[in-house]
Amino acid sequence: MTEHARIALIERIATARREWRWANSELVHLEKGVSAWNQWRTKQAESHPDLSGIDLSGVDLCGVDLSDAKLIRANLAGADLRGANLTRADLGQANLSRANLQDAILVDADLIWAKLVETNLRRADMRRSKPIEADFIGSDLSEAILSDAKLSRASFMDAVLCRTDFSRSKLIEANFSDAILAQCSFVDTILIGADLWRAKMVGSDLTRAGLTGVKLNNADLTRANLSSADLSNVKARGTRFAGATLTGACVQGWDIDIETHFGDVVCDYIYLTRGDRCPEGTRIFGPGEFEQAVRNELFAIEWGFPEGIDWTAFVIAFETVNSANPDLQLALQAFEQRSDHSLVVRLDAAGASDRTTVAQQLRAAYGQALADQRKKTSSHRAEDQSDRHHHHYTQLLAIAQAAAKLQKQSP
Repeated sequence: MTEHARIALIERIATARREWRWANSELVHLEKGVSAWNQWRTKQAESHPDLSGIDLSGVDLCGVDLSDAKLIRANLAGADLRGANLTRADLGQANLSRANLQDAILVDADLIWAKLVETNLRRADMRRSKPIEADFIGSDLSEAILSDAKLSRASFMDAVLCRTDFSRSKLIEANFSDAILAQCSFVDTILIGADLWRAKMVGSDLTRAGLTGVKLNNADLTRANLSSADLSNVKARGTRFAGATLTGACVQGWDIDIETHFGDVVCDYIYLTRGDRCPEGTRIFGPGEFEQAVRNELFAIEWGFPEGIDWTAFVIAFETVNSANPDLQLALQAFEQRSDHSLVVRLDAAGASDRTTVAQQLRAAYGQALADQRKKTSSHRAEDQSDRHHHHYTQLLAIAQAAAKLQKQSP
């Protein structure tokens, strides 16, 4: 510690000691410098210094031992805390913005609602820490270790996180928009509802990561490993998956578009829904089959009928929407009877620019067809409808069988 830094520390602590909360406190040891403080701490192994609310902004505390200390709402903005030991420290609501915490130890530290804007946390050890709802905007956490940490609703907007380890952490609803996340580890990490808009995740490992409902629009996952990841209901419009590994990933309900890039993807099989392996059995995708499966999913409309289907109304709705949209190319893909006895119909809308709009049109036409049928005389309708249902059901099965036959014959 330089003489100038020592004087600055003395002045700051003298100010703190004039306040009643630190009168006769352990600050007398810190006033002598970091080395003297650390020596005192080694003799007081069971001590838990209470420095809550203290202002040590801009002070040189390089290598200081603040393990087990209470630093709730402390102002450490701009402080030099390189190599500091903050193990199990309580830094709830503390201000650490623009502080230098490079190589610091924050294992098991409590950082709930802490402010770490533009903070240097390179190579910091933050295993099992709890920065819940903490603010890391613009910070550098490259090569930091945050495995098993609790980071729900933390903000990493515009942060730099190269080779950072988030394995097994909880990042529920965390915000990583515009962050650089190159070669990070998210193995077994929970990212449910997180915002990764425009995040650069080149080469990152997301094996078995839980990404349900994540916003991945315009993110770059080039060469990322998403093996067995849960991509259910992710928003991936314009996302780049070039060279990524997707084997075993679940893509149920994911939202992709023609701008989503899948060039050179490595994928033996995927799950269209949980338990619905594609391709079935032990087969793996042949050349071009993954791209075809993605295309089917891209243009597919999944229409559920939890209370059963009225085939007459279905056919009327199908024909009404198809006729109203000549470029739609609406076609039947498959029927599926779910375990809860509900029926799901999958349709292909290759010419649709917006699947959601087409689905809404189909449901509206179906509802109108049902309403029109109710206006008819119930006595004759009951007899006729049974025959029509059977007739249309037979027609639709024939269409499905013909489509399957053509698919098998195609090269």
